[in-house]
Amino acid sequence: MTFGRLKRGHRGLIKPRALFLSLFFLLLLCIGEAWAGGLACFQVGSTVYLVDGKQYLMDVAPYLKNDRVYLPLRYAARAVGVGEENVIWDTSSRSAILLRGNLAVKLVAGSQVMYLNGQPVVMDASPEIVGGRMMLPLKWLACALGVPVTWDSLTHTVWVGAASPQLSRNGYFEVPSLRYPPSVAVVSRDFTWQFEGRSFSWHVEVPLSLLEWSRSMSKLTEDFYSATGRRQALAFLSLPAKERDLILAASEECYGDLVPWVREEANYTFAGFLAERLVSAAQAAGFDRLTTAQFVLSFVQSIPYQEKEPPQLPVQTLIDNGDCDCKAVLAAALLHNLGYRVALLFFPSPPGKRAGHLALGIAFSPGEAPELWRYPCYLGEDGRTYYYAETTEEGWLIGEIPPPLTSVAAYLWPVDRGPYSR
Repeated sequence: MTFGRLKRGHRGLIKPRALFLSLFFLLLLCIGEAWAGGLACFQVGSTVYLVDGKQYLMDVAPYLKNDRVYLPLRYAARAVGVGEENVIWDTSSRSAILLRGNLAVKLVAGSQVMYLNGQPVVMDASPEIVGGRMMLPLKWLACALGVPVTWDSLTHTVWVGAASPQLSRNGYFEVPSLRYPPSVAVVSRDFTWQFEGRSFSWHVEVPLSLLEWSRSMSKLTEDFYSATGRRQALAFLSLPAKERDLILAASEECYGDLVPWVREEANYTFAGFLAERLVSAAQAAGFDRLTTAQFVLSFVQSIPYQEKEPPQLPVQTLIDNGDCDCKAVLAAALLHNLGYRVALLFFPSPPGKRAGHLALGIAFSPGEAPELWRYPCYLGEDGRTYYYAETTEEGWLIGEIPPPLTSVAAYLWPVDRGPYSR
């Protein structure tokens, strides 16, 4: 068992205890079946788009208007699984009808009323004619046809649909890749790992701008704690509030409370994109809630352990590897995006040791995971029962506590405790 580097005090500790006709309803009524198509990816301002990882070219680029992405009728239809033969254009009324399965969607240029199987639905945007082309507000069309849409505000990229996990030729179960259009500068990494007798592979692309900012945050934190006195104070006062919160959370006086590093907005949003793809693979494999959490944890465990001095944001750990606190922050961001109640568990350094250890706590009720009741657990002030989850190396199951820590008290920091405060 490899321990991290954080060094903390001993107050506030807990010990493990052994314990045995709205739009929404209109869409529900009209949608006949869940989306089972592929995944399309568009970037505002770019005529190159992706469908299931393959590049295609449009003659008109998407644009953003009033926080809505607009696509040409032809490409919007293709993105939501409507073939050209099922798009009916009426020049006289400047309207389009799109047919798919038991659904019919009618949109009229200049009108905020969409007709779904003849029922009117009021939108907050309207189709428009630009350069002789009908441009559609993509989100409303996708919503009407039951197609998931994900928006990345950092790169102005929108994903439409959902990719399905596949078995590759080399025997790997492929987790749906996270790819951006070629107009987005990225850093990519390919992962492989084992879980429950299966081999998984995953291709992930990270926006370069997000990675560089995340790296700079770690460097800023390192430089801050390397400085002293006046230089440190001047540097702190010159920083925006978000950077201050991140730097303060990395101090020894915060006892492993790296929740701000889990919840940093841009990284947390990106972790959500990752989590969506991991859970689609878990669902395809038939995993239950506990096994899905273990599957996500197994991915984080497979990332090589590497000592890091300051903490890291999730994106940096994904590309640069990390130690116990880095990997615990990444795992917390992934699982919290999937709706799990998670907490950071910090174990102070024992006498004579330089560093403490950071791990993850995952809350389960007795009904969700009765098999966990044979393990010790941690009772949080929020009333939840958290089970230990080790992130540093492969093979650890949820609930298993490394022998050196079984009788050691820990600080417990819930990630979803509301507005951040100390």
